Amino acid sequence: MSLLGPRLSVIVEWDNARYYEIQRATLMLRRLLAQLGELGLPAEILLVFDARAIDEARVRAVVADLAGRTPVDVEIAAIPTQGLRYYQLKNEGARKSRGDILLFVDSDVIPDDGWLAALIGAFDDRAVQIVMADPYVDADTLYGKAFALAWYFPSRRTEGPPAPTTRSFVNSIAFRRETFRRHPFPEDRGLYIAQCIDFTQTLRGSGIDVYVHPRARIRHPPPTFFRSAVINGHDIVVRQRRAGDARARASYWRLRGNLATAAARVRTEHRTVGLSPRGACVAIAIASAYYVVSFLAEMLTWISPRLVHRLYAL
Repeated sequence: MSLLGPRLSVIVEWDNARYYEIQRATLMLRRLLAQLGELGLPAEILLVFDARAIDEARVRAVVADLAGRTPVDVEIAAIPTQGLRYYQLKNEGARKSRGDILLFVDSDVIPDDGWLAALIGAFDDRAVQIVMADPYVDADTLYGKAFALAWYFPSRRTEGPPAPTTRSFVNSIAFRRETFRRHPFPEDRGLYIAQCIDFTQTLRGSGIDVYVHPRARIRHPPPTFFRSAVINGHDIVVRQRRAGDARARASYWRLRGNLATAAARVRTEHRTVGLSPRGACVAIAIASAYYVVSFLAEMLTWISPRLVHRLYAL
């Protein structure tokens, strides 16, 4: 497939825009439009949002603001929904799309130069059905540096061609349309973040490789501290229970492992993100507090399985 080949649909969930500044989502769209223009690639962009949680007028204002930056062969549409959340928004966008390649992009990530060309170019290989970008955490603050080293995204940049991966990031991921039709995102309201883990495991179980492209880089914001820690702790316990494992003591060993891993990464890699030894100590403290909060959320979920679910309306 050449870059001027089948039509591209870019589906942007607007759920994360509730937790990060609207300026970040607007910057993502500007980067997307610029790269579409550089490639001369016809496309549609669908901004899918829950009209109960987000003011439709604000989304349409973003679309209007981008009109002067939009290439002539690119369409942008705002798609209001009622009560849909992150994965459901992605699936609804796919249902409304027309493209042969479906690219799902979160509203809170910022693409690096060359991101779009790398992702679309990966489909020149007919073996590639799904390709994800390679995310890293914004490290322009001390808080960001801590999570660039101690969170789930890798901190070191790699090079090379697309390669099969066991990662489970869906914040920038592209599918051939027919593949996504057979394997849409799960819509499990009992989980929030961890659905992506089950999703990629299901794909691999169906014999479908998920590729990661090291040159398709995107910047992800560091987590919102309490919300992220609590939801992660909740999801871990839900998945553990569903697997038939009711051992609450696993949470303790998970905490120990997370603390040790985070401290080791910060100690060995702090210079890669510009942290001084003193800053590394602060980063370890931030990361440790995050994993302790996540551990406490696990304990709460063991005791009251619906508490976190009600708190965050998952």
